[in-house]
Amino acid sequence: MRSIILKVALLVITFGLSFTVLEYAIRLWDPNESIRLYRDDLQVGRIYKPDMDVMARGDHGIRGHLVTNSHGFIGEEVAKEKPEGILRIAHMGDSFTAGLAVDYEKKYATRIGEELSGKLGKKVETLNLGIPSQGTHEQYLHYIHRASVFDPDAVVLYFFLGNDFDENLESLEELTAKFAGQSEGSGLRKFARKSELVLFVLNRLVQVPAANALMYHLGIIRERENFTATQSGTTTAALPRRLTLITTTADEALNAKALSNTADYLRLFKEAVGDKKFLVTLVPRHPQVEKRLEEAELAQFPELRNLDFDPLRRNRELGKILKELGIDFIDLTPDIRTALAEGKKIYICDDCHLGVEGHELVSAIVSKRFFEYFSSLSR
Repeated sequence: MRSIILKVALLVITFGLSFTVLEYAIRLWDPNESIRLYRDDLQVGRIYKPDMDVMARGDHGIRGHLVTNSHGFIGEEVAKEKPEGILRIAHMGDSFTAGLAVDYEKKYATRIGEELSGKLGKKVETLNLGIPSQGTHEQYLHYIHRASVFDPDAVVLYFFLGNDFDENLESLEELTAKFAGQSEGSGLRKFARKSELVLFVLNRLVQVPAANALMYHLGIIRERENFTATQSGTTTAALPRRLTLITTTADEALNAKALSNTADYLRLFKEAVGDKKFLVTLVPRHPQVEKRLEEAELAQFPELRNLDFDPLRRNRELGKILKELGIDFIDLTPDIRTALAEGKKIYICDDCHLGVEGHELVSAIVSKRFFEYFSSLSR
């Protein structure tokens, strides 16, 4: 009996030591893994950890210089009370605005402030509240709870046409309830959120359907990943919803819900911004602007051709909504398509985020619109 106890004790000690060594090895090996850049927030879901100055990992393992201030958003320190004579622009968006693979000073939000400061002859501060994987409703919450208190003179919402419609299917009530309940959950979930080793493993297993389902049932994750389109039992069952939503007629009821929810969130956003300048910038997916990638997707999912697949339908439908709401907007699609045709390296890789030249292009287009706006105010 004593021998068994000693063996069990030795096994427990060995496991504990191995776990501890691997835990710290993970932290030393990759101290800036993106899963460790954030902390939970009960109002908006998650924010960046404050006062970071790190090299964060983005697409293809490329690292970019990430700086956050004491308020938990990207950028240098700013005072809540805006100094006299300074213009502020709040940039609301997802991973394209966060731009983790691009150095802080080269991101379009930063560049826009620098370009406008030179052209207008006064300091323009930019507040970069870009957080990966956020839809319009989450960005709206970030604006009312975090950005608005800095009294920005203008607000830019970057709408990613690749998945923002999909993310907007969730209601604002469901979203706020989920955020408010983040401190709850199973013991396994709480443990998983404390260990870097467990997070490292789970962030790789969560994309495996069987592992995703198991983790959901154990309470480790709150939402089960949707790996297929919505219509099981039809030819569209294997099509990813990110490709079929609005771009096809696969599920018109779902299309209508995505458009209706998006219109509601944009209306709320406009009301919250009030009389300040509000600009929506449409950011396309890489396959929308490069024919080679669009053809590759059609070859991978030939069923799309039978569903009136039109990748630009999202642009048109969002444009209709914005016009009806009286919201100024820019569609980057034609400019990016032209730049790619000219041989510029706009994206980091196929169907990835914007690279340095992409951020340069966006900053040139958006800063031009704001220069026209701010100049008109001084006439």
